[in-house]
Amino acid sequence: MRMVAEQSLRAATQGDQDGIAFFSNRAVDDVIYEILDENLAPLATFGMAEFKALLDAQEPQPSTAVA
Repeated sequence: MRMVAEQSLRAATQGDQDGIAFFSNRAVDDVIYEILDENLAPLATFGMAEFKALLDAQEPQPSTAVA
């Protein structure tokens, strides 16, 4: 798995064009993301509980809907 992560990291940092990737996470029970350092060692993990805590901590924003 580490080799796959290293190849993905190299691929993501090469090239002169930007891109947007659309994806979703489904049926996630535990860790969704690992935050890695430059040596691909985990620094932190994020699961649904962490995302919910971040959402709950946000200040409500005024609507930007155009009528």
